[in-house]
Amino acid sequence: KQWYQRRVAVFLFSKNIAWLTEVAAFILRTSLYATTFLTCLLAVVRTINLTFPLYIINWTAVKGSILVYNVFIIVLQLVYFLKFIKAITIHIDTLLAVFFNIELFILVTVFIIVVLASVISLETLFVSQRLTASWKRKATVTIVIISAIYCICNITYIVVVGITSYCMITKDYALHMKLVPDEL
Repeated sequence: KQWYQRRVAVFLFSKNIAWLTEVAAFILRTSLYATTFLTCLLAVVRTINLTFPLYIINWTAVKGSILVYNVFIIVLQLVYFLKFIKAITIHIDTLLAVFFNIELFILVTVFIIVVLASVISLETLFVSQRLTASWKRKATVTIVIISAIYCICNITYIVVVGITSYCMITKDYALHMKLVPDEL
């Protein structure tokens, strides 16, 4: 039985390394998209709560935005998967350029929103520090720290998507191969 298990493991790791790499990339992209959206949502909701303390958050809209973003993630991942299995043959470069541009727009927009929301939250916190309860200050600082970690950890991926988007539009694949390793 051990021989059979070793043979299966060797088959999985030698013959299907491209599939394993694609599964790892799928998990990376999904976690990036999820953390991107949830960090943005957290920063924006906290900023709204601090800036407009009497405003009641519309949780139906929050749930709807989560649903819409999940549909976007599914569509984007489906396009990447179809590209991987080469099921799309009609203008794949154009389709990928469009999706890289959409991805770049969303990542940069969310990045800017997270930074602005964090700055506004900190500014509001410091202006009204005497009036704000201790737990609210701690919550705001924690969210700002989470936002900063998000920004620091994902800036490289945003740059990679920007380079890939530029190279897909200009069809400069040699530049892409020089600047972006296959692992990303």
